[in-house]
Amino acid sequence: MYTSPARISSGIIGSLAAALVLARPQRYLNTHGCPLANSGPGAYQAETTYFGPRTKAALACFQKDTGLIPPTGNFGPLSRQYVSTLP
Repeated sequence: MYTSPARISSGIIGSLAAALVLARPQRYLNTHGCPLANSGPGAYQAETTYFGPRTKAALACFQKDTGLIPPTGNFGPLSRQYVSTLP
């Protein structure tokens, strides 16, 4: 189960993002139909602690695929609630 203490949105980088375990949601997105990139930073097994345009787009893809409306690309309350129910 994944839990996050705060809303995650574009521009978060470095130790704060690492503390929020940003690489773990990127890995989840990469392996569940909403990859950040095909290669390089953000790609599968090259996840980062930066929440930029690629993460936002992949998160919006995930939100759309799971029916979380509107698909904002931010990891807000609805996304956190949904993800908290995943194994």
